[in-house]
Amino acid sequence: AAARRFEAAPREGEEARFTDACEWVMSQLDDPHASFLPPERAEALSSRYHGQLDLGVRTTHEPLESRAKGGWRALRLPPRKAQPQAVRTIVSAVAERSPAALAGLRVGD
Repeated sequence: AAARRFEAAPREGEEARFTDACEWVMSQLDDPHASFLPPERAEALSSRYHGQLDLGVRTTHEPLESRAKGGWRALRLPPRKAQPQAVRTIVSAVAERSPAALAGLRVGD
């Protein structure tokens, strides 16, 4: 199959060159369903269809402290890779008449 012709006005800047290169690659594909979305359009599309849901609650995170005293944790072991720290999620604010408030969430939960 013959490659499709790509025509675009030259633009300057690294992001513009990247976008032009991506558009050129897409123009060479023999696939009517393939397309390239520039980052700003992809973000808008993602927000629209995957959305950001506001439940009307804000949370904070506090590290959970180990209650173990001594025991195996007191042993001198070789260092390991950092492990994710356990945290407690606490409700710090609930908006009035929000889904969170209607569900009964309260500050401190």
